[in-house]
Amino acid sequence: MNIKTGKELLNFIEDRTKNKYERKYVNHFYKKIKNEKFSYVFYGIRRIGKTTMCFQILNKFISNKELKIDEIIFLDIELELSLGNKSEIIKQKFFELFKSNKFKLVFFDEIQLLENWDMFIKSLNDHFPNVKIISSGSSSYNLKEKESGLGRFIKVNIQPLMLNEFISIRKEEIKDFSKKEIIHFYLKETSFFELWSIKDEDFRKRYMLDILEKTIIYDLNFIVNRSFTPSYMKQIIREIALSETGELNFEKIRSKLSIPKTTFYEYLNIMENIGVIRILERYNGNLILSKRGPNKYYLSLPFFYNLYFNLDHTFHIGKIYESLFLMHLNYKYNLENLKRKIFYIKDKEEIDFYIPSENIGFELKSKNIEFNNLYLRLSSSGLVNLKTLNIDDLFDFII
Repeated sequence: MNIKTGKELLNFIEDRTKNKYERKYVNHFYKKIKNEKFSYVFYGIRRIGKTTMCFQILNKFISNKELKIDEIIFLDIELELSLGNKSEIIKQKFFELFKSNKFKLVFFDEIQLLENWDMFIKSLNDHFPNVKIISSGSSSYNLKEKESGLGRFIKVNIQPLMLNEFISIRKEEIKDFSKKEIIHFYLKETSFFELWSIKDEDFRKRYMLDILEKTIIYDLNFIVNRSFTPSYMKQIIREIALSETGELNFEKIRSKLSIPKTTFYEYLNIMENIGVIRILERYNGNLILSKRGPNKYYLSLPFFYNLYFNLDHTFHIGKIYESLFLMHLNYKYNLENLKRKIFYIKDKEEIDFYIPSENIGFELKSKNIEFNNLYLRLSSSGLVNLKTLNIDDLFDFII
């Protein structure tokens, strides 16, 4: 197997972390991995920085002299499979290697590509309880579906570079920008570091489209082990991007694609689980006594809207702001507690976001206008702690 350890791994870590921004995730999870017995699986959309983050965690163990480089091992699952090694062969060889009891920390990259990956980690935990295990995975579909490792490892959804982090890196360029200008600059520059030095807009679009297509075509078909029609998924993503309200005309889209209703809903569910869209359900608790309404749909990363719009000249900008805010809400409330969920409220009028566990709602406004009747009714009754945010308020809240 193409395993890296010792001097080779040290050079590899240095190469992958040199001049790379260290997110606060790194120190946070370094301490957790150091002090806890759980294994960690970090997942998220491609190119978001999961692998770099894991190497930065390894680097902390080395620089703080918690572990020697010979006690750490790295295995790239995607590379092993591309070399023709089968999942069972990889597992067998790895167990044989571990019998030496030499290693104390192992890092698997692209763990979701390994067949029955969760049982493999569980088995490693059972046989080598003193070995710390961290893994990365590009797609959340398999990570969400598997539960046999429950209690043995913790799954963490790694979010893209947040606005406050972006500001700290690019502060010299934006020091004279207004809050709105900073937000637009952030949206256009994206969280993908590789694009920051690229000015060719066509190249930037091809790069982001490649991320979507690899997630849909490669990750999904490999993991689920059944065929899907990528062109259908790309068309649904386009319809979501072009929807000003976030709601979809299902019948119109299904008619255009000629697919059954059950298949259409399955596609939506899968695309949410692989991390390319976010589905916002209408709240149907005791707060609003109405029939269950339609869901709202957003692209998972607001940067993907660059594929369809010029952000400075589009009447869809309100929807893009909502996608940006939703991404930051997920970061703020869901990092450690994935049971917290975000909804929207609608009863003739609408509240954009509602978090029942916090009893807080948010209404985004592109400019200062009067509160709507629903907002006033809920706020005055004390049922919800509501906040209305214009573009400057949005900026202040998410940083």
